[in-house]
Amino acid sequence: MSLTVDTVLLVARLVRGAVEVYHRIQNAPAQLKKLGRRMEKLNMYIQELESFVKEYATNSFTRLFDGQKRHLGSLLEDVREVTEKVNELFVRWKNDVGPMGINLRFKTLTQAYYALGSSTEKIAGYIEEINEHRDDIRDYLQFMGVKATFLLSNQISGNASGSSVRGSNASGASARAASYVRH
Repeated sequence: MSLTVDTVLLVARLVRGAVEVYHRIQNAPAQLKKLGRRMEKLNMYIQELESFVKEYATNSFTRLFDGQKRHLGSLLEDVREVTEKVNELFVRWKNDVGPMGINLRFKTLTQAYYALGSSTEKIAGYIEEINEHRDDIRDYLQFMGVKATFLLSNQISGNASGSSVRGSNASGASARAASYVRH
């Protein structure tokens, strides 16, 4: 998946949707609740990234190197894939759907199906994937802040040392760097 503003918006919408389904689930087993909480935490970071690209849609990724863009695009693709699986699991639980699409009329049958372990390993795997993706996205957001701080400090030291950079270019670069620091 290539890294574009639309990519970030799509992934943010999917993660937000999965969290909304999770919030409508009642009487979920502990492991499903844990998965929902992990999705909520992932959602916090994805929403930060979404806010950033909405505010700076035209130049949100211009400061990243090509390899970083590919890596972040790949990471967002991984988040999209696991989110679709988690959302399906949440919807199946919410709608009492068991194996092979069988509609289980009573929540106790659904609970028994999940409690017997048929999807315990799957849920544990999703939790681990989400933790990894959340950490990676958090690292990217921190990296963007560090990089902006570095650019801003270079801009300031360049101006302080009598640099020939003047006028709107200097103030524009400073404003862009300062805006990255704020986010």
